[in-house]
This record gives sequence, C-alpha cells and structure tokens, in this order.
Amino acid sequence: MVKDNNQLVKNAAGEGHRPDHLILSIMVFLIVCLLQWFMLEISVSKAEMVLKREVFRTLISFSIVIFFNAILLLAAGSAILPQTISAILSTFLSVLNCYMIQLHGSPFRFSELRSLLTAKNVLDRYSLKLPPKINNILILLVIELVLIMFSYFSGTKQRKRSYARPASCILLCSSAAVVLYGFLSPAWRPVIGWSWKASNNDYGYPAFLLEDSLRLINRFEKPNGYSEEEINRICNSAGSDLPVRGEWEKGKYPDIVLILNETFYDPSVYEPLKLNTDLPYLDYFYSLKGVTRGYNAVPLEGTNKTEYELLTSNSSVLINLVAPFNYMYLGEQNSIVNYLKNLGYSTAALHNAENDNYSRNFAYPALGFEKILFYSDFLPETYYGNRRATDSHDYELLKETYEKAGDSPRFIYILTIQNHGGYEQNPEEYDTIHVLGDYGEITDDINEFLTSVSMSDSALKELLEYFSNVERDVFVVMTGDHPPVFVSDYNKIGIPEGDDEKEYIKGQMTPYIIWSNHKELTADYQYITCSDLVPMTLKAAGIPLSPYYRQILRLQEEYPVHLKGNYFDVDGNFFSSADGTSGSKVLDDYLYMEYNNLLSLDDRKDSLFKP
Repeated sequence: MVKDNNQLVKNAAGEGHRPDHLILSIMVFLIVCLLQWFMLEISVSKAEMVLKREVFRTLISFSIVIFFNAILLLAAGSAILPQTISAILSTFLSVLNCYMIQLHGSPFRFSELRSLLTAKNVLDRYSLKLPPKINNILILLVIELVLIMFSYFSGTKQRKRSYARPASCILLCSSAAVVLYGFLSPAWRPVIGWSWKASNNDYGYPAFLLEDSLRLINRFEKPNGYSEEEINRICNSAGSDLPVRGEWEKGKYPDIVLILNETFYDPSVYEPLKLNTDLPYLDYFYSLKGVTRGYNAVPLEGTNKTEYELLTSNSSVLINLVAPFNYMYLGEQNSIVNYLKNLGYSTAALHNAENDNYSRNFAYPALGFEKILFYSDFLPETYYGNRRATDSHDYELLKETYEKAGDSPRFIYILTIQNHGGYEQNPEEYDTIHVLGDYGEITDDINEFLTSVSMSDSALKELLEYFSNVERDVFVVMTGDHPPVFVSDYNKIGIPEGDDEKEYIKGQMTPYIIWSNHKELTADYQYITCSDLVPMTLKAAGIPLSPYYRQILRLQEEYPVHLKGNYFDVDGNFFSSADGTSGSKVLDDYLYMEYNNLLSLDDRKDSLFKP
C-alpha cells in the first residue's frame, strides 16, 4: 500500500508522464529525420539546389522520411532501434547514390533492381573513387546517432514506452496527410520528365524515388484524349503523302547495318565545357560527304531506354520504366526487327557482353532477331590497355556475320561496349587525345574518354571502307546512346546557374550518321529524336513505310526534337511544356498510335504497323 501511494504521488507530480520529455523526444525524432532527409538530398544534388527548392515540395520529401521512421517507431514501440536502423539505411542509400551517379549517371531507384546483374557484369571495368560527399554523409550519421542515444538516455523506459506509440501515430498521420495531398494534387505531384536531375532538383530525392516506384505499377501512361474512336479515326485515315512501296522490288531491298555505339559523343558541342584538344578525335566522322548527319536527342536514362527507342520507335514519353527490357514483353510491340522480317530480311543482333545484361537474352528473341551473338561469340577479344571489347574487334564479327547472312536482304544490329564508362582504366601513356585545360579530377577521365571516341572514329572508317567495296546496296546507321557521366553531372563540371535549357538539351545530344555505299544522301536533319532515326533510315533507303513510321516522319517535319515536353520546331525555336504536350495534332496522333502499339495483340490495330 505504501509503494502504491508513493507511485500515485510521483504520477501526481508528473514524473511518470512529463510533457516536456514528450516534446523533447518528438524534437529529437524530427531532427534525426531532417538529417536523414538532408543526407539523401545532398547525395544526389548540390546543397544550394536543395535549399532553393519550393517550401511545400521540400515538405513533401521531408514527410516521406518522417512517414518511414514513424512506421518503424510504431512497430518497435521505442525510438532507439528503429531510428538507428533508419539512420543506417539512409546512410547506405546515400552512399549508394554517390557511387551510382559516379558509375551509372543516375541515383538508385527500385525500377533498376532488375539491372543488378548488368551492374555486376560491368563493375570490374571501373576504378572506384571515394566521392567527396561521403565525408559529409558520415558526419551527418554521427550526429544522428548521438541524438538518438541522447534521446534514449534522457528518460526511463516507462516514459519512452508511454510516449512512443501515441507520438508515432501522430507523426504517421500528419506525414501521411502531407504526402497524400502532394501526390494526389496535380500541382504538387512529382513529374519525372526527360531528365532525372531536373525532376530531383524540383521535387527532392525521396519524392522522386516514391514517384518512380509508383510508376512501376503503371508502366504505361495513357495519353490525354486517347479512345477507341480516335484510334479508329487514325486507322481509317492512314493515307500517306510518302510512297508506300518505296524504290525497290520486293525481296531486293538494301541491307541495313544499325550501330548503337556505347557513349559515342562529341563533348565540344557542350558549351559549359569549352573543350579544346591537342588532336581531333572525330576527324573522319565530320569529314564524310554525301551523308545524313547531325545530333540525336536520346532519353538520358541509360543505354537500355535508348536501345528500346531505337528498335521500337516508341518514344519514352509514355514509358514509366528506366530499363524497358527488364519489365516489358516486347513480342507484342512493333520493332524494326519484325518489320523488316516481314519484308523478307534476315536479322541478327550482336553485343559483346553477357546475355543477361538488361534481360537481352529474352528481349532480343522477342523483338524478332533470328541470330543473336553475345560475349562468348566475340572471343578471343582484343584490349587497348585495360579497356576491352574495342569497336574494331567487334566490327570484325559484324563483317563475318554479314558475309554469312545469305542472299536475302540483311538487317544486322550491333551494340558496342568499348566506350562504356569507367574512364580511368588506363595509365596516362595510353591517352592519345588530351584536353587543353584543367578540369580538375576529371581531366584524366576526359582524356581517356576522348581517346576511346577517337578509336571509335577510326573503327568506323575501317568499317565504311569495307562496305564501300561491297557490291550489295548497304545503309550503315550509327548513333551514340548517351553522353558520358561527366557531361550531365552538375556536381562535377559546375554548370552555371541559369544555364539556358535549350543549350543544355543540345549539349546532351549524341552524334548520328546515315551512310550509303551506293547512294548520296543529304543532311536534311541537324537535330533529331532517337525514336525517329529508324523511320528516317527507311525513308532514305526507299523501303516501304508503315502508317506508324509515316506518322513519325510527319512529326519529325514539325518537331525534330520531341523529348518529354521539350521541343525544337523546324526553325530551331525551343519551348518546354510542363505536361509534356505541344498542342500539335500530329503529336497527339503519334502518341495515340504509340499507346496502341503498347497494348496487347488483341487491342492493337495491326494495320498501323505494317507497310
């Protein structure tokens, strides 16, 4: 009885349930969440970009971190274990982001989990550097752990248990309300456009990560205005102002060699670099006459999305996937492979890497390739210093495959790998091209990259000289798949604030070329979009065009660049649209046709995708 009376006295005095301790615990919890949020943000952006963001957008990202911590707190019933776990997880994710941006050019997202095998297969070619941000991240971790321990030892277990669940419920509900309001409101919901950097800078990494994860559920975006009536209208009016049959008799079409060259790029077009070199590195490429040549607007989300756009002529605007080959069954979509097979072509695909990279062992057969060659078929391989799989070596197998292809028209696609990232593999004495200027820690990277691009230029010369002596009619098409990481990384080259968006987009474009051994071509297009390159080639080669390809060429005539809300018209004027539209009927009809191409065979209008 005495003991009970003493406890009642303590409770009456407020020692069992002190409101000041509740306030202190919540404050420590929120400060730890704030540090975790800031840690994640600076792992992908400059601190000044984070601090300039719109307040409510910042609050949405911060609330996502609170929500995650509150769930752990509610599950555990005490603060120290869940907050320690979340501190370690946020640190791990932040460090992972630093390395992924260094190696891959973009931060972690759940949509790339299936690309782990690809990362594993190429990681051995990288020399990992310690990102300078990691020191700041580790300092934030130490501060978090100190605060967590302080909160733990500042009160009794009884107090902490009595406060933990009601406090976590309050935090959970309030953070959920902010996140739900933000994601259900068109004005505040994150938009992942043509550049993850722009999206991340505007909305914050936690919101970007959540939106990207939600997009995995809805892999395709239905364009505004799409309906059965609209697609039927397009089918009924699918006439053409371009020839349907082309210039050739059936069965005597020209051969086509399509090259997606890994990181084939000209950094001199990117004004902020102000790049000059001691020797030319694309001398042959720019010296060619009678070709169609210019710059190609690629998706900027890695090789696989560029490969998808190139082979299907579907733009990325409706695709909510970073690596489409990992998540889409491509056998139910139009592709240049199946299209040419239906015209009597034999088809082959070559890639000097493991077949499970981006699930190409499933994607290539689904696209329609009959003969497929991967890493083991290229052995023994040649090296340049420590760099493997040179273009010159890969083109030897390309020539051999071409010569064994038979009498029918031939379509051969090759994805090279020589210029793949990790531009610190060789000692300096292997660099034949040197940049004139000091670019800090990436100067050696630029030199090795330019040397590799110069080697690609020489290999292209050898390849075109080979096809110049072939009696058959051949069209060779080549484009780069994306710029190197150091071009698109704000944190490494310091893009000036307010840098003109049009010039930035132009700087992200990779060079392309369409060449023929028996036909002189004209340089009709300075800037193009990746999804348009194949239809342009078919037109130049005089091959029959489907309504879908003809619609793409109409769009090309109106907007040579149409990159997720960023447009160049034929006069070079640029404008950007937040909702991805241009107000153009030609674009709307193209998007309706593209969306129909993404549907199952039962719902797709097959006549749109046949000549």
